[in-house]
Amino acid sequence: NWSVPGVQNGSGTLTGPNYQGSLSGIDLGEYELKVTKDGSNFERKIDFVVVLLEILSVEGINEHGTLQVNCKATPTVTFTNYDYIVTRGNQPGESIGGGSCNVTGGNFSAYVNQSNFIGAPDDFTFEVKMKIEGGDWHSASFSVERVRHAKEGGQQITSVYFNYYGIKTYNHKVNYEAWRTLDYSVPQSGRTLRVGSTGVQLYVSLHSWGMVTWAEKHKYVNSQGVFGELSMDDTVDVTPIEPYTLYKRSGITLWPVKEELKGVSTLSAMTFDGRMGVPISNYKLEVTLD
Repeated sequence: NWSVPGVQNGSGTLTGPNYQGSLSGIDLGEYELKVTKDGSNFERKIDFVVVLLEILSVEGINEHGTLQVNCKATPTVTFTNYDYIVTRGNQPGESIGGGSCNVTGGNFSAYVNQSNFIGAPDDFTFEVKMKIEGGDWHSASFSVERVRHAKEGGQQITSVYFNYYGIKTYNHKVNYEAWRTLDYSVPQSGRTLRVGSTGVQLYVSLHSWGMVTWAEKHKYVNSQGVFGELSMDDTVDVTPIEPYTLYKRSGITLWPVKEELKGVSTLSAMTFDGRMGVPISNYKLEVTLD
């Protein structure tokens, strides 16, 4: 016979090393399972707890991609071990961190880097597993969808002044501004957008081909200021390659504040036939990341 005092009584026959019964209508909380044997003095008492582990929300908290996972355990218990599992698409789950801890719930937070949700495929599951002191493991999870974005910038005519040659004009364009966003199945806030890579091109015409060198810088601007400025590198990794056109690209991994976020590409220097030029108009291109 077994009983959970104040909750439920039951009986059954022990047929092997393990006995399985069921409880219904039991609330969250701590309980004592009492097992007795008819006609004898046999009695055992086992303490157990019925726990609900929930993930309430997530928040991207810094430019390095740290995600704060806000959890709640009911009732309040002490956890002594944890494990974080990432499942990529249909692949087996993989532990990305675990060990001992001393966490007392109700409310507590776990932390994971969002870069774990950026690689292929586009869908992930993140599971928080927590082990009660002297007891069992409990878990909660959420799903993540990675969304890829790319946007062209408008082409404009850039004017550059050169000594001896005067003003020359070039077609200047952002081929792509690329970034990623993460869509979580629980309420989300903060920095859940990751930049990114950028490609620009400069059409120099047949008559200038082989005579032009050019420097370009890229940065991001948002409601908090300017960040991530880089010099762009020459590249030919473009399809299709247009005649008499030069290409540059840059890449960086940051998780910015999304409000008023723009990528800004600036033609910063140019030479023609070895003579230094001065950009005088339309040498800056902006793309809004929305």
